Amino acid sequence: SSISTKRSPANERPRFRPLPRSSDPPAFFQPMRGGLGRLAGQLGGLASLAGIDIGGSGGKEQAVAILKSRHMAEELITRQKMMPLFFASRWDAATGQWKVDDPDDVPTMMDAYLFFDKRVRTVIEDRDRNLVTLRIEWKDPVVAARWANIMVGEVNSRLRDRRIAELNASVGYLQKQLEETQLVELRQSIFRLIEARINERVVASTRADYAFRVIHPAQPSDLDRQVSPQLGLYIAMGFVLGFALVFTGVLLREYRSSAKGA
Repeated sequence: SSISTKRSPANERPRFRPLPRSSDPPAFFQPMRGGLGRLAGQLGGLASLAGIDIGGSGGKEQAVAILKSRHMAEELITRQKMMPLFFASRWDAATGQWKVDDPDDVPTMMDAYLFFDKRVRTVIEDRDRNLVTLRIEWKDPVVAARWANIMVGEVNSRLRDRRIAELNASVGYLQKQLEETQLVELRQSIFRLIEARINERVVASTRADYAFRVIHPAQPSDLDRQVSPQLGLYIAMGFVLGFALVFTGVLLREYRSSAKGA
């Protein structure tokens, strides 16, 4: 589905410029796996009520979804002040204002998000190897690498904070259940759950790579290395296309000459 803005119709795309450089190589990272599924399964419905992820399979999907999300992209665009970079031809750095005659020509956050999503950020999942690749393409390779590493760090931080809040809530619930039951076996089960929650909270609080374990952080490409666009490829394609057009023109001229002679 498309979303329209005040300046642009729903089917209009922002004007994009070629991006000459990018972070190269991109960031490679591996989704982390939860380790409490067996205990949660043994303790059944109580574990589910206490907030324990029985399957442990939702973490990767959540992490990748956040990495691809519009919300995270817009936060990064705002914090890193990307809009003047994306639409530099309409930005007056001296005055810090947009140099447009019509206020409707001022770029919107939707314009910036579409630019970022279509031309800057690429997320590739390799399900066979359980790897995720994040590529950020931008004309300044140092800036591109910094943006990529910020995004991975933000996903880790956001999911870690969310999980710690869930663990605190589940421990509080279990402690309340512990006070209300006198059954020895059930109290032992609750103690085990509380211990597991506290252990996971300690690990989450001290582990920087909570959602993604970074295999290879993003690094800037060499300043003398052209990453994108690939000018050599474009030149070669132009040469082949030009040769094909000339050859076709010669054949057409010969055909017309033969037709007239007949």
